[in-house]
Amino acid sequence: MSVAGPVRLIMDEPVYKRLHRRAKAILRNEHSDHRMEPADLVHEAFLRIAKSRVPAALNDRVHFLAVATIVMRHVLIDHARSAKSPRRFKCVTLDHEMPLATELSRDALPLRHALERLASREARLYRIVEMRFFWGLDIEEIASELCISSRTVKRHWTVARGLLRRELTEAA
Repeated sequence: MSVAGPVRLIMDEPVYKRLHRRAKAILRNEHSDHRMEPADLVHEAFLRIAKSRVPAALNDRVHFLAVATIVMRHVLIDHARSAKSPRRFKCVTLDHEMPLATELSRDALPLRHALERLASREARLYRIVEMRFFWGLDIEEIASELCISSRTVKRHWTVARGLLRRELTEAA
């Protein structure tokens, strides 16, 4: 199997270690019944990127790390959906007071719009929210990733939460 040029150049020891830390952070937020180790997740994501039919124009290491993180999420989603997954056929009791899926999606719509507005207005704040909330990175990991201080990340995180809170209260 041949690996695309940009991927080969980007996947070195420091990048592998960062991906391994991200995989640990992602798996930390998963249910304990999964059977994946951080190294497995990193390797599977790398193979998917390398084998992809549409070669991604990976601009730099940060872009590669972002793509790899998204692919790791997809690997976990695919693993959970697979027939081999023990959670696929788990029996659950339904609560009559549980909201319907349409109600949940209506509740999520204002959040999605608020995140889209934040991304268009304040790209750096959105990036911090994305890394903190969706990727599960802590303040120090985000600071390292963006090459800024932890204090700056904390300040931006506070501002981003305030902007999102204001957007959501105005939408309600």
